[in-house]
This record gives sequence, structure tokens and C-alpha cells, in this order.
Amino acid sequence: MSKHIHDGRSHCPACALEKIGWQKQEIADLEAENARLQA
Repeated sequence: MSKHIHDGRSHCPACALEKIGWQKQEIADLEAENARLQA
């Protein structure tokens, strides 16, 4: 998950990039699962 703690006030660039990377990984995992189920 997160490598650093943020205070939740502002969206720091590191958090934003980390979140985007995490979401992209999750989407890739979901797409792979969907492809597996449809095979």
C-alpha cells in the first residue's frame, strides 16, 4: 500500500502518483481476471 503517511489535507504529488500506480495495477489485475473468466 502506501509507502509514506500523508496527513490527508492536501494531495501531495507523491501520494497522487502512488495512488495512480496502485489503481492502474488494480485495473490490470481486474482485466486479467476478466480475460481468464471469459476464456
